[in-house]
Amino acid sequence: GDVYKRQCMSKDAIGAQTTVVARYGGEEFSTSGHTVLEKNWFDIYPFERWSSTTIPNFIPQQRFVPSSVLLEEGLTEPPPLLSETLLISMMDSQGIGTDATIAQHIKTVQERKYVEVRGGKFIPTPLGIALVAAYEAIGAPELGKPALRA
Repeated sequence: GDVYKRQCMSKDAIGAQTTVVARYGGEEFSTSGHTVLEKNWFDIYPFERWSSTTIPNFIPQQRFVPSSVLLEEGLTEPPPLLSETLLISMMDSQGIGTDATIAQHIKTVQERKYVEVRGGKFIPTPLGIALVAAYEAIGAPELGKPALRA
């Protein structure tokens, strides 16, 4: 009906990826998210969201006063270990290999003892960790990043 017609005729919403950097108490904090610049079809579907990380519009160099400041103690956690399915998906999204070569890439890193598979998850070995650390130590961290392999 009418809602469908209005949605079809509405302009696309316009947004931007935004990073906000704030300095407070001698420390620097940052966050990123999407900023909706023009709602357009979101006016018709008010319960739709651009993403889960929508942040307010800020103007470059804008100053603001935080409404609250909380200091929470915690520890960082490493990212979860990858399953083969997730690894293949990530390789595909980074343009690493083709359907015909991805399996060989995975087999090669296992044969070279950069990773082990335990419980269906890829676990970096001391050799794999040392290789990435060596790239960083010689000032070439990009050698361990996906863009080089893509």
